[in-house]
Amino acid sequence: MRKSQLFVIGLNHHSAPLTVRERVAVVGRDLNAALEELQPYVSEGVILSTCNRTEIYGLCPDQGEGALLFLQHRAGSVPVGPHTYEYHGITAARHLLKVSCGLDSMVVGEPQILGQVRGAQEASQESGRLGPMLARLFSQALIAGKRARNETGIGRSAASFSYAGVEIAKNHLGGLAGKTLLLIGAGEMSELAAKTLRDNGIGEILVLSRTAQRARALAERFGGLAVDSQSLAAALQRADVVISSTDSPRPIIRVETVENAMSGRNGRPLLLLDMAVPRDIEPEVSDLPGTYLYDIDDMGEVLRQNLQRRQDEASKVTTIIDEELRAFLTWWDSLQAVPAIMALQTKAETVRRKEIAKMGRNLAALSETELALVDSLTRAIANKILHKPIVALKSRAAAGDSTSLEIAKEILGLQEEDGPRKRS
Repeated sequence: MRKSQLFVIGLNHHSAPLTVRERVAVVGRDLNAALEELQPYVSEGVILSTCNRTEIYGLCPDQGEGALLFLQHRAGSVPVGPHTYEYHGITAARHLLKVSCGLDSMVVGEPQILGQVRGAQEASQESGRLGPMLARLFSQALIAGKRARNETGIGRSAASFSYAGVEIAKNHLGGLAGKTLLLIGAGEMSELAAKTLRDNGIGEILVLSRTAQRARALAERFGGLAVDSQSLAAALQRADVVISSTDSPRPIIRVETVENAMSGRNGRPLLLLDMAVPRDIEPEVSDLPGTYLYDIDDMGEVLRQNLQRRQDEASKVTTIIDEELRAFLTWWDSLQAVPAIMALQTKAETVRRKEIAKMGRNLAALSETELALVDSLTRAIANKILHKPIVALKSRAAAGDSTSLEIAKEILGLQEEDGPRKRS
């Protein structure tokens, strides 16, 4: 299989605004259904969808157009073509490794991406859409991502959306002491936000989640209070900072809900940080007096600061990406030898069986045990003879030496079995 068959097509925070990204985003619980929808467009593929990107990885270049049609289908009337990018072959493989290492994130080195890459791989595997090539590529990407975090300071030096939230809150509220935080959603992003704001002096923490048990667990972890969805309006009235990060496909905080809450706040400002894609908070909320609404792109602008230290670490991560990409390409090149090795083994087995058949009369007097010994002996002799040619075929393929591989196949008489030899 040629490297050029690998492709990725997608859009991210570099190429598309949030209004487009949220139209094609695949939220966690909808991933399996989306993979089923992808099947008519891309036979073997992986969907990687985060707050910053939605990407389709596949193996047939002709299906790149299908991947684009799939994204357009999800976007409805919003054109996605002008906002997409497409990479092929080695460039596509390198792109995934960069993504897994956090170099292509809005927040360089952010920690969530590694789990998202793993989740995309597992979902595709469970749906039967993950073949050996993509499985190996995603596994190599996970190795690169782990190495980047263990061997460099990319994760330690990376700012986070929670950090951006602290800076924004301090700017608008004059500090966090005595302020009340309302967390909507009880996932990893909410947990990081709660920890960061608590460490920076936030007062009371309220937690609201679709799952009451998760809301209670997160609230207990940070000494907060769980509230139910029926109490949203009251919680908004009580809060100074709202951080919402759910996987809802549509807004859960409406303009009228916030407007009603603002009427009972006696002029206290309300800061709302929407970390979800698709967005949890209707954008028109920002038009209400006394409200300050930031979406994930707005927070990304805050994170442009403190960039130099992260870029210094990024150069170290690039070395890791190069090493893991070489490992993947070596494995990929070695597959060129597989048809030849199978042909060689089949040829040797055919010859072995024919020679045993020729000796039919001479072997007729042997017992079943003795015949089994003859079969085992001839098989062992064939394997020993084949060992060095097989090693040579593998090494030529792994080195990317296609010319030597073709010569070796010709010497071994495998051209006919393994297809016609390409002439220059």
